Amino acid sequence: MMLPENTAARPLIAVAPLLGNRQTDEAHWIGALFGRLFASHLDYTGLLTLPYNTLAQTMQEQKILLPLSTSAVASLKAALKCDALVYGTYSYDEDSKMLGLRLTIDAPGVPPAPLEATAPASGLNRFVERVSLALIEQLGTPIDDELRRELASIPRPGHFEAFRQLARAHGAWADGQNELALAAVASALALDPEYEEITALEVAIAREAEDTETTRSAFRRWADLARRRNRLSVAAERLQMLGHWLLERGEWPEARRTYEEARDLFRREKDEHGEIQAADNLANIELLMGDMQGAIRIYRRNLRSFENDEERAYDLGLTYFNLSVAHKNLGQYEEAQRALEQAFTLARQVRDRWLYARALAQRGAIYDDTGDWQKAATDYEQAERLFSVSGDELGKAMIRCHRALLLKTQGLYAQSEPMMLEALEQIERIKPEVLHEKAIVWLNLADLYFAMGLYDQSWDYASRAHTVLARLKSGWEPDARKLMRALESLPVPEEEEAEEPASDGRAAEADDLSAPLAGSSIGEPEEGQSTGMPSVQPDRPFPPIQPVAPREAVTGADRPPIADDDPRASSGSPG
Repeated sequence: MMLPENTAARPLIAVAPLLGNRQTDEAHWIGALFGRLFASHLDYTGLLTLPYNTLAQTMQEQKILLPLSTSAVASLKAALKCDALVYGTYSYDEDSKMLGLRLTIDAPGVPPAPLEATAPASGLNRFVERVSLALIEQLGTPIDDELRRELASIPRPGHFEAFRQLARAHGAWADGQNELALAAVASALALDPEYEEITALEVAIAREAEDTETTRSAFRRWADLARRRNRLSVAAERLQMLGHWLLERGEWPEARRTYEEARDLFRREKDEHGEIQAADNLANIELLMGDMQGAIRIYRRNLRSFENDEERAYDLGLTYFNLSVAHKNLGQYEEAQRALEQAFTLARQVRDRWLYARALAQRGAIYDDTGDWQKAATDYEQAERLFSVSGDELGKAMIRCHRALLLKTQGLYAQSEPMMLEALEQIERIKPEVLHEKAIVWLNLADLYFAMGLYDQSWDYASRAHTVLARLKSGWEPDARKLMRALESLPVPEEEEAEEPASDGRAAEADDLSAPLAGSSIGEPEEGQSTGMPSVQPDRPFPPIQPVAPREAVTGADRPPIADDDPRASSGSPG
C-alpha cells in the first residue's frame, strides 16, 4: 500500500469512519460516507490527507474496531504513519430531524476537547462546510475568504435524507443487490439531483448491472453537472469515460461523437493536454476501423506534445504503444519495435505493470509474425505472469489467445484449439460486452478450423465474426469476408464422401493433416496485405484515460467494524 509522504511542514492527516447512534447496516455506511466526506474536504483545501479507503482497508487488516480506544488510535496512526487522526461519532434524531457531530483530533498541539455541533438535517450542506472549516482551523491552517470560497465550491449533499439514500445504495451494491441499489440512487437523485457523487455512483452500479440505458443517461447527466458549473475539463473527462464504455460495447460512431464532444470542451477550456488525449482516442477508432496511416499521423503529432511534458510519461507510453500497434498491422515491424521500446522505457519509468504487460504481449505478437517463436513464447509467458499478479483476468484471456495463435503458426493444432476456446470462454465470462475482441477471437478460431480442414466449424465462427465486424466497420472485416469466400469456393464433396461420419470438431482428429500451411491458411495474401489473421489484444489501442472503476467509492470492505464488547453494538456483526 502506497502512502503519501508526510513532512514536518505538511503533516499527514487521516479521517476515520464515524460511529452512529444506531447500530444498523445503514448507520455503518452513513458513518463511512461521513469519514470520506470530511477527508475529501480537507484534501481539497490543500491539506495532505490520506485517501479514506486506504484508512478503512488498514482498519480491516489490523482488525481495529469502532469505537476507537486510545490504544486503537495510536495503533492506527502508527500503521498509517500519519500525524493527525480525526475520529468520532454522529447522531441523528428521527423525531426532531436534528443531526449532531462529535469529532476529536488526535494530533500534537491540538486541544483534546472534541468539536461538537448540531444542525437541522435539512441544512447538511452548510453544516458540513462549517464543521470542515472548524477542523481545518483546529489543524492549524488560518481561515480566510479565499479558503472559504474554495470550500464552498466543493459538491456536497444538500439534505441528510439524500445522504442516507446514498448510504443505502452503497450497502445494497456491496451485497450484490444492484437493482435495489439503483432504486436507492433514484430516491437520492429525486431529493438532491445536483449532488454529483450520486450520479457517479449510478454510473458505476448501472455498468455492473449491465443496464445500458441507465448507464448512458447517467454518464450524460454526470458530464452535464460539471458543464453547468463551468468545469469544462471535468465534463470532458467524464465524456471520455463514456466514450470508452461505448467503444467497448462496439458503439463506435457514438463513441467517436462523444470523443469529439470531449475534444471541443477541452479546446474551449484551453486544456491542451486533454485535447491531445481526446485526439488519441479518436486515433484509436481510426486504427480499429483500419485507417492505420491516419492513426499514425495523429499519434506522431501527439507524441511531440507529450514529449514536452515530463508529467505525461504514462500518456506518452500509451501513445507509443498504440503507434506500435498501427505499424505492426501495416507489417512495418522495425517501426513497431522502435515505438514499443519507447513504451517499455516509459512503463518502467512510471512503474506501470499494466502497460508493461501489454507491451510484452505486443512484442510477442511481433516476434510471432516475424518467425521468432521462442522469443514470442517467452514474452507471452512473462506477460501472463504479470496479468496473474495484478488480477487482470481479461488480460490473461487475451494472452492465452495469443499463445494459441503461436501454437497454430507452428502447426500444433491439437494444442491450439482448446487454448483458444478456453480464452473465448474466459472473455465471454469476464466481459461479455466486448464485441470486437470476441469477433476477432471468432475469426482466429475460424482460421484455425480452416487449417484443420473442419470447414463447418470454420464457417460458423467466420460468419459470426463477419456479422459483428461488418456492423462495426472494423478494419478486420475484409479478413472475415476473404475467409468466407475461401470457404464458399471449396469443392462440394462427392455423395459418398458426404455420407461419412462428420467430425466432432476436435483438433486431435486433424493430426493426420499432411502439413500445416505457412502464414495465413486462407491462401496467398493480396499485395500489401498482412499474411496472418488478426489477433486479439494487444492489437487493440488503449485509451489514455481508463473508464471509471466499478468500485471507485466506498466498498463493502470499508464498512467500519464494531467491537463486540461495545454496549452499542448489535448482536450480529455487519456482513
